[in-house]
Amino acid sequence: MLCASLCVLALTMACIGGMTYGIVTATKDTKVEGRALMTVNQEPLSVSTNEVSIPLGAIAFLPFDVPGKISNIYFSSASGEDHYYRATKSIDIHQDKSTILTTTAGDVLSWNVEDEGGFFVNIELASGETWSKEAACSSCTATNVFATKEIVQSMNSYYDAVNIPEEGRRNHRRTYGYGYGGYGRYGRC
Repeated sequence: MLCASLCVLALTMACIGGMTYGIVTATKDTKVEGRALMTVNQEPLSVSTNEVSIPLGAIAFLPFDVPGKISNIYFSSASGEDHYYRATKSIDIHQDKSTILTTTAGDVLSWNVEDEGGFFVNIELASGETWSKEAACSSCTATNVFATKEIVQSMNSYYDAVNIPEEGRRNHRRTYGYGYGGYGRYGRC
């Protein structure tokens, strides 16, 4: 009798465990792919703040929903001695051609693929001081952006448009994910 009771108890516990596993598996709405947490519909979830760093010119090539997530920009003075970290106020985009970014401090950074092949970004501080800097040496930070295939393709379109060699692309990806990360055409910015 005791043996039969123990067998029934073990069988009941196995059934309950199996049912619990089945219910959890059937109702699970997320899965891990690589380092990303994805929904069953293949949409990324942000459980922390994902950030990608991208050059100013690349904004013109990104999918339409990404520029709205750009909150900060970094650039340096013509001499490289002064560094500016600014919050983004607005971004005007002419798809695949140009970008004008205005900071909350009143600075304006503009990039155009037709101006010297998109090699430079033109910077005008609110004080009126102006200079040009290699476009790859100014970076924007887009928060809550997952480096999808669309973004990778967009970055490659930017690299192609401004003739950045494969070595520069590799340096950038290794350093900052999918931003150009401070590597200009001729080395580190």
